Amino acid sequence: MKFWICAALPLVTALAACAAPDTAKAPPATAKAEVCEREAQTGSMLGRRQCGPALSEAERARLAAELQTQVRPTASNPGSGGGH
Repeated sequence: MKFWICAALPLVTALAACAAPDTAKAPPATAKAEVCEREAQTGSMLGRRQCGPALSEAERARLAAELQTQVRPTASNPGSGGGH
């Protein structure tokens, strides 16, 4: 008798774990869209997944303009001087 109880116990617990949750009590899904992008890391063969909210066109334009001002060359770094 103990053998059958011990044999049936894993089966009963597996079936109980597979029970579907009550969908009537589930919280409503949010309407915010999330975008995930894979970003290459310097010095690594593996990329990094970065997720965040979807950006509007105005936010993308602002970020692009900000990036251009950060990358813009300055007079203190005129480039190569012809090897001198």
